[in-house]
Amino acid sequence: MAKNRHNNDPESPWDQWDGEYIGNIWGWKWSFISLAIILSVVSLMAYRHFTLTEEDRQQWEQRMQTEKDSIEVKTTE
Repeated sequence: MAKNRHNNDPESPWDQWDGEYIGNIWGWKWSFISLAIILSVVSLMAYRHFTLTEEDRQQWEQRMQTEKDSIEVKTTE
């Protein structure tokens, strides 16, 4: 097998890329499914961003600050 790596035979399986497209190894079906998942997550994030009110954001920031403070207290003890 190692012998094939240095062989100049054009039929060798270890030849360098010849410029021909060999295809998507996962298939286009999986690529489109992945694209749909990514777009749905991004759209959910955008929806959540635009539907939050200022009051909700303030409550979330206050809760995050409280959790951060409680973690700091636990680590200093």
